[in-house]
Amino acid sequence: MTQELARTFLDDDSIDLEGLPQVTLEPARLYWYHGVDAGKIKTPGVFFGHATAFTEGLPDPWEADDRYLETDGPGYSSPRLRIAFLGQRDQWFIPGQNQGDKIQWIPNGQRSPEGVKAKKNVEYLILVDGLPDAMVLSVSGAFKSKPMEDILRGYERGALAQLMRSKKRAFPRWAFWLTIGGKVDQRGLPLLEKAQDAAGNEYGSIVTPPALLAVPELVDAATMRQGIETWNLYNSLGWFKFQRTNAVAEAEYTVEEVPLLEAPRNVPQPVEDDTGLPF
Repeated sequence: MTQELARTFLDDDSIDLEGLPQVTLEPARLYWYHGVDAGKIKTPGVFFGHATAFTEGLPDPWEADDRYLETDGPGYSSPRLRIAFLGQRDQWFIPGQNQGDKIQWIPNGQRSPEGVKAKKNVEYLILVDGLPDAMVLSVSGAFKSKPMEDILRGYERGALAQLMRSKKRAFPRWAFWLTIGGKVDQRGLPLLEKAQDAAGNEYGSIVTPPALLAVPELVDAATMRQGIETWNLYNSLGWFKFQRTNAVAEAEYTVEEVPLLEAPRNVPQPVEDDTGLPF
C-alpha cells in the first residue's frame, strides 16, 4: 500500500463536513476512586480517567494506572489535582443490587420509593491545571459527592467571598484553583478512614474522601477567559440542566428517497404507478 492510499479524510481539507449529522461532543470524564488498605501497603485515593479521555501527553503527577483494568480498561490517575470549577448538575439515582446492574434515575422533584436508598450523583464541569480541555468530574455517594460539596461550600464562603468583599463585585466560581486530593499523614502516607454514617454505624469498608489540600490560588487571565468561553458554550447547550431518564430510545430511520441503480440490459423494468411509495 502506498503512502498516498494510506491517507485518511483528515488529510484532505477539501472535504466539507458542515451540515452533516454529528455526535454531540461531551467532555471527557474523571472519577474519584477510594484508596485501598492492603495490610502493609496502603494506596491513596485518586482521580482516574480512561485512556481515551486524554488527547495529549500528561504532566506529573499523572501516571498510567491498570488497577481498574477489568472494570474501566486502561487509564491514568493522579492523587491530587488543581481544579477550577465552572458549574455542576446533579441527580439522584437508585443503584442496582449487584455490581454491573442497571441503575434507576430519579427525575428531579420526585422522591425515591419508600424504604429504597438512593444516591446523589454530582457532575462538575471543570478545568484541570495542565490539561488543555474542560472535563467532567463525576462523583456519587456520601464519601465522594458530599465531601466535594463541602469543599466547594467552604471555598465559596471563604476565599471567594473574601475576594468579592474586597473588590466589591461578584466573581465566578473558577476565580481560584483548588488543590484537591486524599488526606495524608505527616509522613505523606494516605489516611484511610472507616466508612460510617453520622450515627457512627460502620459499613465495613475503607474510604479516602477527597479534601482541600492547599490554600486556594487565583487563576491567571488565560484560565479565566477559558472558563468564560467554556461556561458560555455548555450553558448554551443546556448541559447544566440536563436530566437523565430510564427510557431506552429506539433508533428511528426516515427514508426520504431511495436511489435506483440503472437496470442492466435485458432486465425487465418496473412499471411505475402512483402508489406514493418512494420506491
